[in-house]
Amino acid sequence: MIPQRSALRFAQRSAPVRSALQRRFNSAQSKIPSWAVDNEFNRERAAVKHHAASTSSLWLKLSIFAVIPCLIGGGWNAYSQWNEHWEHWEHMAPLEERTEYPYQNIRSKNFPWGDGDKLEQQCQLPQQGQGYLDSSTWNQDYTDSRKRRTLVAHHYAFQSFLYIFNPFALPSTIKSSAKFTHLWFWLSAGPATRCTYIVYTTMTSRPDVLIIGAGPSGLVTALWLVKQGISVRIIDKAEADVTTSRALAIQARTLELYRQLEIAEDVVSNGHKITATNVWSEGTHRGRIPIGDIGTGLTPYPFIHIFSQDQHERLLEDRLNSLGVQVERHRELIHFTENKSTITARLKVTGLHTNGDDNVETCEATFIVGCDGARSTVRHVSGVEYDGATYSHTFFVADFEGSGPSLNGEAHVTFNQSEFMLLFPYDDSSRGRISGAIDDETAEKDTDITFEDVAPRMEETLKLKIDKLNWFSTYRSHHRLASAFRKGRAFLVGDAAHIHSPVGGQGMNTGIGDAINLAWKLSAVIKGKAGLSLLDSYETERRAFANQLVNTTDSGFNAVISQSYFARTLRTYVLPYVAPLLAKIDYVRHNVFRKVSQIMLDYRQSMLSAGVAGHIHGGDRMPWAPVGDRDNFESLKSITWQVHVYGEPKPELTRWCQNKSIPLHAFRWDAQYQTAGLQADAAYLIRPDTHVAVAEPSGSSERFDQYFEDIGLELL
Repeated sequence: MIPQRSALRFAQRSAPVRSALQRRFNSAQSKIPSWAVDNEFNRERAAVKHHAASTSSLWLKLSIFAVIPCLIGGGWNAYSQWNEHWEHWEHMAPLEERTEYPYQNIRSKNFPWGDGDKLEQQCQLPQQGQGYLDSSTWNQDYTDSRKRRTLVAHHYAFQSFLYIFNPFALPSTIKSSAKFTHLWFWLSAGPATRCTYIVYTTMTSRPDVLIIGAGPSGLVTALWLVKQGISVRIIDKAEADVTTSRALAIQARTLELYRQLEIAEDVVSNGHKITATNVWSEGTHRGRIPIGDIGTGLTPYPFIHIFSQDQHERLLEDRLNSLGVQVERHRELIHFTENKSTITARLKVTGLHTNGDDNVETCEATFIVGCDGARSTVRHVSGVEYDGATYSHTFFVADFEGSGPSLNGEAHVTFNQSEFMLLFPYDDSSRGRISGAIDDETAEKDTDITFEDVAPRMEETLKLKIDKLNWFSTYRSHHRLASAFRKGRAFLVGDAAHIHSPVGGQGMNTGIGDAINLAWKLSAVIKGKAGLSLLDSYETERRAFANQLVNTTDSGFNAVISQSYFARTLRTYVLPYVAPLLAKIDYVRHNVFRKVSQIMLDYRQSMLSAGVAGHIHGGDRMPWAPVGDRDNFESLKSITWQVHVYGEPKPELTRWCQNKSIPLHAFRWDAQYQTAGLQADAAYLIRPDTHVAVAEPSGSSERFDQYFEDIGLELL
């Protein structure tokens, strides 16, 4: 049974007592941020101890902890028992209203549950039970006054009942400000042989970063920030995650960075590797281009990988949920204003049961990140231009199931005089997605274009038999670039900043790269380790690449869809025969893979890049160079600054790393490192996003000190 909203609001209003388990990992590299919802400790077995408990013992302990906080200050805590054999008992939802107050860290010396477990807790006690609204005297020794997002988790089980407590001892100021004078507690009934006691409590309201949009770019932004201990709030106006595939290709560079989020292997195991691309022309198969592990030796992920966006988003959101953050749906950004040190956003609640003034709320945050697509409200409110144009052609995309020689687990592309089609498989059997340009005659119809308008040509050109249509849509493609990626405390990421043709599967991957580039810089600024000027490098580094990408894909796309005599002749009589021959040349294959996979991306012109050692420049992606069972990318799973030395590190460099608390990874010299472009005994300072910051050939640390001084970033 889900509680009434009014009861939840009362519970929140009457919650000046901040009582929750202190996160065990409260350092900058914490995987569990201190603001995350408390059921994260359900996953951290070292933090909450399993033990035998009788029903009577459970009742006694829960009674003590449920009643006493209410008596001393109107606080609300719901404690629940979890029997490991019960499933599907948890429900978690955000509260619409927010509270904010400072809190302090204290250590409980005899926390009376778990047989005397010594656990840390965060607690803020109002003096003399004055309640939230009237309380002016707080415990003074608090360590962090940042306001954090309010969440409450409520629970139910197969054998549960509702316990109603009338808080007669609550201060009158609290009782008069609430619609109801009761608190709701959920207690799982029945005997328990082994159980875990979990605390659920309201949290302070203001997030460090407000993220608008919960597509891949928004979810990755949130994940990276959360992994660095930064509080976020992420909203999306959509009802739920997508059920249709849009972007498909996950490039190698994205998979490398996904190792830091511990999801790379899940993406690979649940997706599909493209082993070859087949070239068709005028309904005839002209050639086959083997792909396989086309990037062997360049990356741990040397293949072209297909992973549908609906699965992709679910995986990202599940990972975010496991870290204690929920996407708040049915919420839309209306407007925001920037203050001296924060932004204030007005959000419209678009779900059911909202009317009048209740459907607009205000959210304050330190920064706002717009991941809200090509029609970005963040970009519009910021007054940033979105220069570019719309292609004249109309395109279609269809998800389907069928049969035929083209549904063999490989990619297929057609080059005809009048049309272009591209087929990607989801697996080795019958599922695929096909996209292409609609001919002018069909596009000029007075009625809406339907699947029946394009299906006959699809089946004829690619020798398909379509049995079931799962999804069909038409669209216009654009090529546009925002005039700025940053405006004060507002940032644009993904399609909100750049959009281009779907050729090459670059759009979503570029947006994910934007998110990761921005997230570590926001983290450094929010933690007070760097000034706002560090954030200027986001636009410098990412806009240059996006501009190059828009121009490159625009040229390629025009060649594919152009109706000029030269273009039609090229794609009909030249490309189908020449492309398979060129693909047999290793140099061509590797260079194409470097560009498509985005492992060639560098920031050499950035203010954050310095030096050169061997063939590696500051700003380059750290090259992958496995030797035996030693993988130099293994250490890059940590979102942190680190130093690599391939050879012998100098003693003074070792001391410098120890003093700065920077991990130093030394690799015994091998010829493989020279092949990768690395220099023996040189020191490579690596950024949290795995790009080289400084390549120092001498192996000394002096340049590192100067580097951090120049960019205004502190390590400690």
